[in-house]
Amino acid sequence: MKKKLSVAFIRDILPAKKKQTVLDSVTQYLALVVIPSGTKTFYYCRRIAGKLKYIRIGKADEISLDQAREQSMEISRRIAAGLPLYDADPEQLHTPTVREIWEEYIRMREVRGDRERSLNISRRRFDLHFPADLAELPADKIQKKRLQDVIFRIGETSGKRNATLLAIDLRAAYNYARKMGTFSGDNPASGLVLFANVERERFLLPEEAARFFAALRQAENENFRDFVMLAILTGKRKNEILRLQWGHVDLAGRMLSLPRENMKNDKPDLVVLDAAAMEILERRKKAAEARHDRSCWVFSADTPCGHYSSPEKAFRALLSRANIPDFRIHDLRRTLGSYMAANGESLHMIASALGQSSTAATHIYARVPSAAKRAAVSGAVAAISRMAELRRDPRDLLNQLLDARPDLVEPALAAVRELAEKTAGSDFFPPQNFAAGL
Repeated sequence: MKKKLSVAFIRDILPAKKKQTVLDSVTQYLALVVIPSGTKTFYYCRRIAGKLKYIRIGKADEISLDQAREQSMEISRRIAAGLPLYDADPEQLHTPTVREIWEEYIRMREVRGDRERSLNISRRRFDLHFPADLAELPADKIQKKRLQDVIFRIGETSGKRNATLLAIDLRAAYNYARKMGTFSGDNPASGLVLFANVERERFLLPEEAARFFAALRQAENENFRDFVMLAILTGKRKNEILRLQWGHVDLAGRMLSLPRENMKNDKPDLVVLDAAAMEILERRKKAAEARHDRSCWVFSADTPCGHYSSPEKAFRALLSRANIPDFRIHDLRRTLGSYMAANGESLHMIASALGQSSTAATHIYARVPSAAKRAAVSGAVAAISRMAELRRDPRDLLNQLLDARPDLVEPALAAVRELAEKTAGSDFFPPQNFAAGL
């Protein structure tokens, strides 16, 4: 788009979903670039040696339109005189620093609606692990070999996963800057050698279970005990349990309805509840009503956020008492999936029960019925319950059977009616007509 730039136009132009480039009809090659995050920047936009170049002049809120036009004409004069562009005043021919490219990338993710937790992790990873002296260098002055050495060093000192995720973020930041026209050089983060992604496979082993649950029963904090049990029995992530609200709990339907904002994969999830999980929630509901606690949180607590939020210290103490090494809170989630797999459940069923997402199989997960999911979860919970010595209501076992085999419902009811009629008035059934209620 070509238009006579003015102070009013620059002030009033709004960001769009894609980058906007507005060429000035007064000064040749001067352009205003507006990116989705709202940043407005003047560029000298011209094809040089057959390649389209965006030479950054400055942000629209830092230099005036007249200054931008003057600097654009100076660049044209230097090109006409055959002078090297980067021998000019660095204020006129500014290449963004690595930090500037990074901050623009983070602003784009904010506008895109990325989760705040994910953004904070990316910011913290860059601030903690990326060398400060490199962050202030012009983005085109970092060689691939030097960046590769940095990534390897971070992997050795701060963890391979940190190094790999930082490299991926840097590559995305450079690509975004190139796409937006704020940087025209090569991407030094492209093609870096990354560490292999080794998936953790740890879960609660049968030989550890007795010690684990014995140590759990010794914990004084009821919030902590119930959190651990629900994490095992539902397979949900730590924050999905801690941020559980009573509005998400359907006691009658024996389900949890977790909203998308509570989920790591940003998708709502329906969670089936076995009898052991139901007993915990029903007990907590009655206790909250008895003490007139009107908090919306299932794990309400006197904390700034209003709910129990820091089980880490208690969990470390539990593992110390149980003498269980190398075990994390997230491994509780993997425990349910592991016992479902041991019971022969399919990967699709396990992923559906745990609320996992896959681009290749999302449509399959969405079609797993809740009755089949409850039956699959119940089998694994039964094994876990035996290890934890949890009591299970026989009625739940019947429900589990009928959920798995709905074709048996009518024959079972017919058999109960017949038995009730034959034994009416005996000690086996009460005198009233029991069959009438079926």
